[in-house]
Amino acid sequence: IWTPYTEEGLWDNVMLCLATFRENAIMVEARGGAWVFHRCQLRTCKGGTAVGLFHQSRMKILSCGVGGICTWDLQADNGILAYETSELLLAQSLIEWVYDDGQGVRLWDAAHARIINCTFQYNGVSVGLCKSADAKVRDCKFLGCNTASFYLMAESSKASMEVEDCSINGTAWRSMNLSTVRASLGHLTWERNTIGPPVARPRSWRPPLKGLLRGKSDLIFWSETDSVSKEEDQDPFPILNMQDYVATDIFRSYQPLQRVFEAGQAAEAMLKSTI
Repeated sequence: IWTPYTEEGLWDNVMLCLATFRENAIMVEARGGAWVFHRCQLRTCKGGTAVGLFHQSRMKILSCGVGGICTWDLQADNGILAYETSELLLAQSLIEWVYDDGQGVRLWDAAHARIINCTFQYNGVSVGLCKSADAKVRDCKFLGCNTASFYLMAESSKASMEVEDCSINGTAWRSMNLSTVRASLGHLTWERNTIGPPVARPRSWRPPLKGLLRGKSDLIFWSETDSVSKEEDQDPFPILNMQDYVATDIFRSYQPLQRVFEAGQAAEAMLKSTI
């Protein structure tokens, strides 16, 4: 996708899924312009990457589900890749089910990302960066990572990272302790983060722990092997129930364009309030 820089493309309440065995396949590839994905499902299975940002593209991903589809054999190679001078705002979203050698969000070159109030679960690595990439991560939850929540790839002496007010279950940094990370990065801010015991991946997807998300309508995708009690939900496959897929109640009273605008404003305000 591409659009002139003076315009902003909008995808609202859309479900996209790519089934592929190709490692380098990217389902949504942005090579320019500004884009907003709101209340969308962006999924790849048996390989592939859900979203790729290149050149000077800018993207906001708000209240979305990104990654694979809930079982061991239907995972994604990566969730989101950002290269060159692209910019990403990822807020109030779920990034999940990425293979062990992939990342939920991978930042390369001089890419810049702000990640706010998201949940990363059942990924190989949740956030990876190198070269001159810059990441600001706030108010996020990390659990079920098979390798670690964060990973410094290759040369990272010019990269910078801020991680604040996050909850991490399991290993925080791949093959490094915090002092080694500080020495390897150009800049690191690590404040008010809590590290708890690891959470194992389920063999097939199950409803999250209480308090992690509002309910199953926040996630949409379900495993075909999952079993759901009648009392819990009459429909074990609510894949098209997008009307209820809203991260917070603030969105319910707005028309689609106003709702997307408010979502972006709320994410920006949350970021500024923590600086």
